[in-house]
Amino acid sequence: MGLKSLVLLLQCGFLLMIPLRSDTMKIVVFMCFSLVSSLLNSAQSVINSAALPEIWDYQQWRTGERLEASSDLFGYISTPLGLLLGYVGPYLLKSVGLVSDWDIMYDDAIRNQVISLNIIASIFGVLLMVLPFLFWDLTPEKHRLIQKELRERAGEIEVEEEGAEEQ
Repeated sequence: MGLKSLVLLLQCGFLLMIPLRSDTMKIVVFMCFSLVSSLLNSAQSVINSAALPEIWDYQQWRTGERLEASSDLFGYISTPLGLLLGYVGPYLLKSVGLVSDWDIMYDDAIRNQVISLNIIASIFGVLLMVLPFLFWDLTPEKHRLIQKELRERAGEIEVEEEGAEEQ
């Protein structure tokens, strides 16, 4: 089992909570998979950092342009989007009855709704996070071939530039 498969399996563990009937069992399973997910965050950040050059090479191979320097431009979009999405969670918690009075958590109905809402939100977030891994099929062999072709293209460009300078 590869690292990609392991990350997918453990991150999708939240899906195992769907058929659970006992709210106590949901909490236990939720906490276990939250722990595993937190432990995998460091591995995931390493995987993402290692995959970034491959992503840039693949993008350059497909389009002919290297967008390394423009990756910061996505921050202009993702930062406001992240801020807006930060308001969704509190809004949903307020809609199920959790407001500033935390004593309301002693009410079983509201507490169970809050826990279920957090579980559903976690499942949704994990599924969004896992989607890129499902479609990532760039193997080391494919990446070597892409790098080889990019070097060949760069050599052709250099030859064309030298020919243009001589004229």
